[in-house]
Amino acid sequence: MMAIHSAKGLEWDTVFIPGVTRFDWPGVICSRCESAGMCLHSGHGCWIVDVKKMPDGLIEEMGLLYVGVTRARKAVYVSASIQRRTNNGNYQVACPSCLTSLPGLETVVCFVKRI
Repeated sequence: MMAIHSAKGLEWDTVFIPGVTRFDWPGVICSRCESAGMCLHSGHGCWIVDVKKMPDGLIEEMGLLYVGVTRARKAVYVSASIQRRTNNGNYQVACPSCLTSLPGLETVVCFVKRI
């Protein structure tokens, strides 16, 4: 396991990129995307509707995702959870980042029940 920042120039057959969740990746940029009208948000996730309204910082986040995706020779799996644990231990609803709606990414939904 390693950070994407450290992965430049390296390749693997399969790459897993976990945690591509709204407000986790691309982080606080999400609120600026929504207010700029670049993306729409629903309970099922965010999706990009107008790339021309992209706020500063999102291009760097997209570039970082590109680095991670292009490290895979055969397969890449980008995951996002529908629930996340906060710093105080509570659970809150989460949804996939708008970055998961980029062209070329196929969405596969899998639900795992927390016990």
